[in-house]
Amino acid sequence: MTDTNNKIRGLFLAALMVISVFGGSIAFAGGAAAANQAADVPGGGTQGTLSGVSLYETDPINEGESYSSYKVTYTAQDVNTADGNTDEFYLDLPDSLENIAISGGTIANASQTYEVSGMSVVDSSTNKVMIKTGTDSGLQDDTVSVQFVVSFRAPSVTGDQTYTGQTLAKVVGSDESTGGYVTLSPDLTVSDLSSSSSTRDYNTVYNNPVTVFMGEEDVNIVPDVGKTGSVTFEKTGDDARTIVVENPSKTDFTSANNFVTGGYQVSTDTNDGVDYSVVEPTFSDVSLYLSSAEDTEVTNGQVTTEQSSLTVNPDYNFGSADRLEITIKDSSGVEITGDLVDTSSQYIEKASGDYYYTGTADTTFQLTNLGTLDQEQYNVTLTGDELDSASHTVSFTIGDADPSISLDKTSVVQGEKVVGTVTGSPGENVFVRVDSSNLLDRLDASNITQVFDDTGDVVDRTYDSANNTVVAEIELGEDATGQVRIDTQYVEEDSTITVEVSDTRYGEADEEVDLEVTEMEMTVGDAPSVVPVSTDFTINGTAQEAEQVGAYVKVGETWHKIPGETNPDDDLSSGTYEVELTASDELAIPGSYRIGLYATTDASATYDSTYSEDQWQNFETTTSTSIRTVEGNLSAQLSRSTIADVSGNEVTLFGAAVGQEDVYVYRVGPRGATSGNIQAESISVDDDEQTYEKDLSNFRQQGQWNLIVVGSGRDGDLSADPQSLINNISNSATQKQAVEVILDEHTGAGVDDAIARANLTVESPSLEITSPTGTVPQGEVTVSGTTNLGPDTTVFVEITNPDTGDIVASGQADVTMSGTWNTTVSLADAEVGTTYRVNAEAEDSSASTMIEVVEETDTTTTTTPSDTTTTTTTTTGTTTTTTTTAAPTTTTTNGGTPGFGVMVSLVALVGAALLVLRREN
Repeated sequence: MTDTNNKIRGLFLAALMVISVFGGSIAFAGGAAAANQAADVPGGGTQGTLSGVSLYETDPINEGESYSSYKVTYTAQDVNTADGNTDEFYLDLPDSLENIAISGGTIANASQTYEVSGMSVVDSSTNKVMIKTGTDSGLQDDTVSVQFVVSFRAPSVTGDQTYTGQTLAKVVGSDESTGGYVTLSPDLTVSDLSSSSSTRDYNTVYNNPVTVFMGEEDVNIVPDVGKTGSVTFEKTGDDARTIVVENPSKTDFTSANNFVTGGYQVSTDTNDGVDYSVVEPTFSDVSLYLSSAEDTEVTNGQVTTEQSSLTVNPDYNFGSADRLEITIKDSSGVEITGDLVDTSSQYIEKASGDYYYTGTADTTFQLTNLGTLDQEQYNVTLTGDELDSASHTVSFTIGDADPSISLDKTSVVQGEKVVGTVTGSPGENVFVRVDSSNLLDRLDASNITQVFDDTGDVVDRTYDSANNTVVAEIELGEDATGQVRIDTQYVEEDSTITVEVSDTRYGEADEEVDLEVTEMEMTVGDAPSVVPVSTDFTINGTAQEAEQVGAYVKVGETWHKIPGETNPDDDLSSGTYEVELTASDELAIPGSYRIGLYATTDASATYDSTYSEDQWQNFETTTSTSIRTVEGNLSAQLSRSTIADVSGNEVTLFGAAVGQEDVYVYRVGPRGATSGNIQAESISVDDDEQTYEKDLSNFRQQGQWNLIVVGSGRDGDLSADPQSLINNISNSATQKQAVEVILDEHTGAGVDDAIARANLTVESPSLEITSPTGTVPQGEVTVSGTTNLGPDTTVFVEITNPDTGDIVASGQADVTMSGTWNTTVSLADAEVGTTYRVNAEAEDSSASTMIEVVEETDTTTTTTPSDTTTTTTTTTGTTTTTTTTAAPTTTTTNGGTPGFGVMVSLVALVGAALLVLRREN
């Protein structure tokens, strides 16, 4: 012991030395780092330089088009990212770009990406955007790649236009003036679509063609072609065609004139290029905004009764050729255009009672007087006045400013997901709540919010323990709607929860809806009835909405987890399960077993290796099936080992026969080969189960019968034909000799036949009553026993008064395959204190016993402790004698049935003796 203590003490001191050296190294390194930090310029950072500038991911860009994730990248050098100060990076875009917004950005060196702690439009008048980071995990002289992700819309231009950005700079510190600029002059070109090939259908070299739109009529092309006589159009591309226009001052670019979209060359032009490009008039989009600043889009969404006006922005390609007719209708189809269109706009014309928009993709018009509208949907349709093949319809809905909620399902199986749709004011946040009283008891404050999935429009999930409420905060989008998903695996089965919505976290609910959650169900599909020990088998079935299914086997009152490659099965996306199991551990002992399967909605749940029966009943959903395990790849078992020598006696032979198509069974009777007492017959093997089963009968000779089952070995053949083999056995052979001949043939040298054996005893018919005996309580009593008679034999039971011959109860029972029987009869009319005879009869067998009927009362018996002497002899020859006094034991028995008190006392005495032995050792 002293030596051990010294070793531990030495190891502890060595550990202290290592820790001390390591701590000193850390302190030294920290001091050196602090000494080498560069001085900061005023404002909180070091001034950097720029290089490796990648100005735009696409250049040129197209006029009037919107870009949602446009990237600009540059490299900043000499940046101190290790000082913990905020480093700000700026980007000035050309002033011509519209609707500038920043949607993202990254700041990274060669080995890591720094967290962007803020991004914003710093100056909307100059289109300057900024991203920033504050970190102390970088380098003193860092080189970082800075990337901005911005959105904007290009302006309309006449001819391609190149713009120069004012400043592309990296600024450090909170004050731009202290950080310094590095200025570049990036050029960005905006393409004029009317002079670009982007509106044409063919990849041809165009020579400044004139763009016209399919469906345009009375177009004067005389100034372009330079003549008033007929003009011939030659179609370019694969679809060649010739079109002659007689009056070029009124040219119709219509299908009636055989025009299609594409490029055309006119007869007056001597070059090989395209003179006219015919394109389809189209809408890119029509957008609705809450204000003229176009900050909140509500296209096809909801606005509230508090909204007074909307901004309409049409995006289309034929503004140079036509105006748009405006039509607004309510949900009943009644036109209300004049009630809403703001005619004071310079882009609105009224003619003959109709309203027209004369702007372009860069301009907008207003809808006013929305406060006078009812709460319903309204459709806004814009159509080309002359080019009426181009049309686009959007809608908006006037809704209540108070939030509301609807569920896609109001009755579900536990585990299903339910989507709640919330409406309210665009851009507002609302709160969805559920009472926690109907959620699972196993949830606590750390995980109870999981009843709401962290997806969709959910920005926060909280638990209000004071009000027993789980809350999900929902961000309503520009369409005034948001969604939340409820995971009912966390809701108690067979319960109803109320889902509320409110515009405040804990205020009164504006609307509520009930959600019913019913119990999950599962079924067993395919399951084997017989499984060889140590082999794999599968059980499958359905378990809708479950996330996990596992399998256990019941032994006594305990459930044991079955070994297996897939147990539990947690891939239940199709609503079905398949557990892959192995017949080992508890299943390794041949016998019949109850297999239990549980289903749960918790995919991450883990379960113990064993459970008591009470614990098993607490699982969410369970079902069960039965299997029988048998010995080896070829096994032989009998449904009973003893049967009676009567007509029709029968026993079932069964077992495993892995890899066999069929097997043969030899029956050798007690008298050997005399009188044809040796038989052989084949039994088919189930292909799927790899098992066999056969009912055998006509065992008329009393004594022991030998049953020998044989199957083919690896060569696929038996060593001998069974029928030929028994024909060659001498009629004088005894049972022992006949068995030896059969075994020698199938197990001899060079033979690999599979073999299994079983024995059956045939005897005279017998019947035995095993219960009840002694005293029984007045009331129902179960009479049971055993017999060697065949299954389904009927046993008749009578309970009579031997003095009077009166029958006080009677019943009957069928014999099972295992030779047991039982029936329950009523002794309610029997007299207490009277002795009765129990008679059982079946065919030629009978049995009887006497019982006494007593009152059904609880009796308590106290057993006086006695001294127990235990003698223990050790390996050294020392003998120790210990006297132990057991504690008094109290046994309660019901109905006067004796015997249990003695057993408990004996167990207690043995337990005490074992404790003494343990202490002595």
